[in-house]
Amino acid sequence: AGAAEAFREPPRPEVVALWRDWEKRCEWVSSELNNIKGVSCHQPEGGFYAWADVSGIEATSLEIAETLLREHHVAVVPGSAFGQNGEGYIRITCVKSWEDLKEGMQRIRKGLAKMQ
Repeated sequence: AGAAEAFREPPRPEVVALWRDWEKRCEWVSSELNNIKGVSCHQPEGGFYAWADVSGIEATSLEIAETLLREHHVAVVPGSAFGQNGEGYIRITCVKSWEDLKEGMQRIRKGLAKMQ
């Protein structure tokens, strides 16, 4: 009942602005991922996490995640953590600060290039 009442009112302008900015971050992250050899990523819909196909890289999603964390100090979630159908993917948040996103993407790009 509380949720139904809350949804009767339109979202406040500052909330809409935040959502739009998060959407821009998701667009940017997916675009950057698509510029990495061996990676493809559709723009997230309805969420703020990129689900990147890394099957073009000859390593498991866990190996990729561990290498990125250990050697490049950036955390992603291996797709295998979501079950066997998640293998070949990594999950990346899109709602960090712009500065963190740019730094993280630079590290991911560098790390994945070394794995090619």
